[in-house]
Amino acid sequence: MSPSTPIKRVVLVGATGAVGAPVLQTLLDQHFYVTVFTRASSNHSFPSNVHVANVDYEDVAGMTKALQGQDALISTIGFGGATLQMKLLDAAIAAGVKRFLPSEFGCDTHNPRVAAIPLFRTKLDIDEYMDEKVKGTGTTYTCVYTNAFLDWGLVNNGLLLDLPGKKVQMIDGGNTPFTANSLDFIAKGTVAVLKHLNETANRAIRLNGAVVTLNQVLGYAKKYAGAEGWEVTGVTTEALEQEGMKNFKAKPEDLSGYMMQFIKLAIYGPDFGGNFDSNNDNALLGLKKMSDEEVEQLVKGVVKRVACRTRLVHVPGDRVAGPWRWVHARPSDQERARALARITAPLAHLPLFEVPDSPPRSPSARRRARPSRRADSATTRAGTVSSLSSSLAASAASREYRSALSEDNVRQAMEALTLGEKRDSERRVRFQATGSEDRLRGPVGGGQSGCGQAMVEARERVRAGKEEAEEWEVVEEEEQEEEQEEEEHEQESSDEESTDDESSDDEEWVLESDGMVVAQVVEFV
Repeated sequence: MSPSTPIKRVVLVGATGAVGAPVLQTLLDQHFYVTVFTRASSNHSFPSNVHVANVDYEDVAGMTKALQGQDALISTIGFGGATLQMKLLDAAIAAGVKRFLPSEFGCDTHNPRVAAIPLFRTKLDIDEYMDEKVKGTGTTYTCVYTNAFLDWGLVNNGLLLDLPGKKVQMIDGGNTPFTANSLDFIAKGTVAVLKHLNETANRAIRLNGAVVTLNQVLGYAKKYAGAEGWEVTGVTTEALEQEGMKNFKAKPEDLSGYMMQFIKLAIYGPDFGGNFDSNNDNALLGLKKMSDEEVEQLVKGVVKRVACRTRLVHVPGDRVAGPWRWVHARPSDQERARALARITAPLAHLPLFEVPDSPPRSPSARRRARPSRRADSATTRAGTVSSLSSSLAASAASREYRSALSEDNVRQAMEALTLGEKRDSERRVRFQATGSEDRLRGPVGGGQSGCGQAMVEARERVRAGKEEAEEWEVVEEEEQEEEQEEEEHEQESSDEESTDDESSDDEEWVLESDGMVVAQVVEFV
């Protein structure tokens, strides 16, 4: 394949990671033929239009065979996989793969100050290895540098902020401008490399999604998450460097002692090149830097997602089994929804509602969208929960955000899940928000607008987890009462058409179930 021949077939390694998931979705959106490399022991599931190849990452010959006929190889594996990436490159060269993108995605190690940080020695080793190995071959490489992750950095490890805990560490006063990229921007930039092969061959490219300061981001967070209750501490980059070096010299095998110190030093430190504003490849790749208003809206969206949790339950007739662990809700499409329930083997056999793409909506909006009970079809029953698709659609392959649901979470959830026989007749389970003293309750956020904390009452106790079961009971209604309620809902639907979708804490909403896996939104801000 000549350098100008378009890339069509792409292999992705690390497709369920923070970067890998949005890269996978972007590749699919742009109609690439995608193969995902996974270990044989992996339980992850992927959309039907993704080919999955189980490989042994220690077996270069095996990976070479799996890479035959592929045009590009993208690695998004986690930190510290130097040996693995070298073997991936060896296999790519042997198979005649045109372009290799190693898992750089972070600070610019071409900057001398960054290169001097011990943490990044592994990446430098990979760079040197690539420079040498690709000589005289048909394979080229591209390193993608991003500096900080914007949305991911608001909720993970406090790299920018710790939104769930309302904590922030101000570096050098918090006024240093630095580049930060959303996961979606990173994915688009990465895939754009495949369309600019000649211009990006054997070099680094820098993505400049936004230039912000910590004080700016904190201001947006306070605006939407509330200004009260924040724990703000301060530190200098000089202190971070000293602490990191001290811990590294004392115990180099313990990454936890110096990893975050060195990463923050490289992101925020003066002369470390963390501001790509005057040195980036946005124009080449057809990307546009976010405005301050767009950054604010992104932070607002992350705040809402942090405040939104879902609980999945299996409803076998009149028995409610659960509860599940909390997981973050992510808007996505029905393929992502199906992927959630297939993410581990124990879930693979559970039936699923087909749910269309739909953003979270308030109980009022759900009632308006609720189809008539009299329409007895699978499509109608699916429509009953269509407004809950964002809850069901949390997925490792989500386009914009990686699901917080890990395999361990799922296993723990499955332990709490008692499966019963599927009932032939449809049963109604009422999800209510209540202030009763003896029930799961609360208005959420001190009475803010939103559906509040919903709960399921179950009359029959779940056989597993007796204490938990005491919080649940089934609310059964006679057919006459159900018909009457249906008429009331239809009347409310017409009354509410001219009103906002904001709900009060005592609103209730209904979904119908015949034993399917259903999703319950239990908290919104």
